[in-house]
Amino acid sequence: MLHKKRDYHVCVDIPTDFLVMNSVSNLKKCLLELEQYIFIHCYLDNDLAGQKTVETIAGLYGIKVIDHSKNYYNYKDLNDYLRGKRR
Repeated sequence: MLHKKRDYHVCVDIPTDFLVMNSVSNLKKCLLELEQYIFIHCYLDNDLAGQKTVETIAGLYGIKVIDHSKNYYNYKDLNDYLRGKRR
């Protein structure tokens, strides 16, 4: 959808895999999978749970983690950003 809108403010413009957790409680299931990537682009919710999850991922994988949530800070999450539904 981001590519379709040509929204390169939020979108990563390179071939990318996506790992959708649906809930930050699924993070433990994803950690081994994340190890294989050179970069980890996080598009988590702009709430405490999202922030803590990014901090956890960054604590494990360091500089290869990029937090994109600040690119849609006026929105609850990436889905609201795509729909144009501000807080």
